[in-house]
This record gives sequence, C-alpha cells and structure tokens, in this order.
Amino acid sequence: MLRTLLFTVLLGFPISVPADIACDNAGGQICVETQRDGDRVTLYGINRFTHLPVTLSIDLDLSNMQRADGAPGPFVLRGDSRVELMTLAPLRSGAWSYSYRFDWSMGDINARHDDRVLYRLPYANGRDFAIMQGCDGGFTHFGNDRYAVDFDMPVGTPVHAARSGRAVAVVESSDSGGPSRDFENDANYVVIEQDDGTLARYFHLQRNGAVVSPGDQIESGQLIGYSGNTGYSTDPHLHFDVVIGARGTVSQTIPVSFDTPGGAIQCPREGRRLRAVAR
Repeated sequence: MLRTLLFTVLLGFPISVPADIACDNAGGQICVETQRDGDRVTLYGINRFTHLPVTLSIDLDLSNMQRADGAPGPFVLRGDSRVELMTLAPLRSGAWSYSYRFDWSMGDINARHDDRVLYRLPYANGRDFAIMQGCDGGFTHFGNDRYAVDFDMPVGTPVHAARSGRAVAVVESSDSGGPSRDFENDANYVVIEQDDGTLARYFHLQRNGAVVSPGDQIESGQLIGYSGNTGYSTDPHLHFDVVIGARGTVSQTIPVSFDTPGGAIQCPREGRRLRAVAR
C-alpha cells in the first residue's frame, strides 16, 4: 500500500515506444502501465491480487498536456484486473512532458456499509476479552483508522468471522512484529469482503495462523485463524476494522455495532471486557 513515484519525460515527436509498467514497493501487486501511441499516452491500472478490490489514486503533473479521455479518479480495481484509466494528449504543438505518482488502499471507495447489520464479536461464543484500544485511540486509531478496535488476546486465540462474506486476501508468512512502524508491513491478516462491498480485516495473526484461503465463502462465526503479535504491535492482540477504499494508502474505517449480552455496542471503551454470545 506504499506510494510509488514514477517520472517520465517525453518530447513531442511522433515515435512509438513499448509499454512501461511501474508497481508499488509493497509487494508489486498494484501497478500503473503507460502506453504511447504517437503523441497520446494511455494509462492503465493493474491489480494483481486475485480477489482483493483496491482503490487507486493518481496525481498528475503535466506540461503542455491534458487529460483527453477518462476520469481523474480515484479508480476501483477489482481483483485480477487491468483497467484503462485515462489518455493524455498535447495541448498544442511542441515539446510536452508528464509525471505521475500513485498510491492505493484496500477496498472499494464506492462501497456503502449496511448500518443495520449487527456484528458478532470476533472470537468464540462464551469467551470475553478486554478492549486494548478503541475508537479514536491515541496510539494508532486516528484519522482514517479512527473506528478500528483492538482486542487484548493471547497469541494463538481462535479468531472467528464477525460477519459472513468471501475471503479476498490472506497473509500468514510473517514472524516479525514490534512497537515500531518499521514492522508496519509485517502483519499477518485475513480480509473478508462482505455483502455490501465493505471489507472486514483481522490483523496481527500468528505465523501460519490463517485457516481460510482467498476465494473461500465465510459464514458468520466461522473459525478463520489464530491471533498473534505480528506487524506494528506492542503486545499480542487482534486488530479488527471494517473499511472502504480511500484516497491515499490508508483505507477508511467505518463504525460498526457489536452484539453483546447487554445489547448493541458501537465503539466500546478501552478496558471494557466484552463477552461473545450466540443469538
């Protein structure tokens, strides 16, 4: 999800050049391809994730050029797709140049959450865990991350789906973690796309701690993995959030309501223990 900068300068002479592809530096799964035909340059977005939808944003710096076709974005790229984004063309005769910068976030920026849904707590019925960091937490839950919830739980705790959907991304190869942003890209996780297009994300799982695969249909309450302490993490816990895509690299979290014995709770306070119940 890290941003990538590509700078290209082309003089306005009618020549043909091969396609150029620039990919992000966080795995190379999201790329922008440019193809030149005479004095026109067409940009394509490429999503190499098999199932995960992403939102791609592009910033242009143009000299004697304009966007002749297409929209400014942001653009939604479904899994395993290549999408034509826009075409650039000279404003007038003479030399021209362009540069662009792109970044991306998980999720579809156009998805709309169904606020009628009541989420089960993401662990087994009858178990209870304390909230380590809630909404608007001062450590990491601010800005686009403001509605995330961290559950304080030991490594190896079974994690269960809070809502049904389809698994669209799974990472479980990392054994690294610590209280520094140097570990930010080292978290293991499961991401589930829900019926309304939003994504439920379960972060900091232990190594080899996922029991589902991308493409699997997931039922509410189903075992999906085991908690851990990978990635940017001070102590073992489960980070849970529901997101849509956003401009930039950080997806936009959405407030959700959890089912508890005392009724629906949104944004539980830090330190409160919540028991999972079956309805």
